[in-house]
Amino acid sequence: RCPQRSKAAGHTGESPITTIASIIASARGPSGRNVDYLYRLDGWLLQHGIRDDHVRSIAKLVHEREEAEEESRVCEDEPCAAAQGRVVVDDGAAEVVSNCGRSLL
Repeated sequence: RCPQRSKAAGHTGESPITTIASIIASARGPSGRNVDYLYRLDGWLLQHGIRDDHVRSIAKLVHEREEAEEESRVCEDEPCAAAQGRVVVDDGAAEVVSNCGRSLL
C-alpha cells in the first residue's frame, strides 16, 4: 500500500466499483473531467496490451452511465416525455410524409 495515497484529496479508500464509477463520472478537476482521464488511461492500457480488469470495469460502468444519461436527456420536456414510446406526428410532419409518399407513386 502506498501510504501517501490515503492522504490524497478525494481518496475514497476501499469502495465498491459502482461507487468509484459514480464518483469518477461526476468528478472534475483543474485538468478537466475525471472520466476523460479514465478513458485515456483505459485506452492506453489496451493499446499497450496491459490488462487491468479493475480499470476496464470502471470505464465500462462509467460509459454505461453516460449512455443512460444521454438517453434520458433526449426526451426531457413534458410533451416529449408524455409521448415517449408512441409515435406522434403533427400536421406539418404529416404533410411532409404525405408529399414524400405521393412522389413515390
